[in-house]
Amino acid sequence: MECFKEVKKLMNMPLTVMPCTGRNGYGAKAFSSSIVIMCYPFSDIKNIVDYNGAEVVSKHQLYMDGIATIEELDEVVFEGRQTAIKHIATYYDDGVAELKVVYL
Repeated sequence: MECFKEVKKLMNMPLTVMPCTGRNGYGAKAFSSSIVIMCYPFSDIKNIVDYNGAEVVSKHQLYMDGIATIEELDEVVFEGRQTAIKHIATYYDDGVAELKVVYL
């Protein structure tokens, strides 16, 4: 779709992703080496349902390519802070993942 192409042109901010590899003996998340993904950040207040099924508020949305390697248990470094992901939505075109929106 044309709108996906327009959003992809705006993806020029590097985003550091901390991939979650599991939990340690204390229950805290453990992370592997960070990776960098290009994204388009957008700030808007949205009510969403997080991956636990709870209704939460998202203040920032990060638009990235649909093939980006990112999961809901990962964390990102956004505005200088390591931040948990509340939800990820994937948008498809003809069965191909074209766009991911990460809600913080």
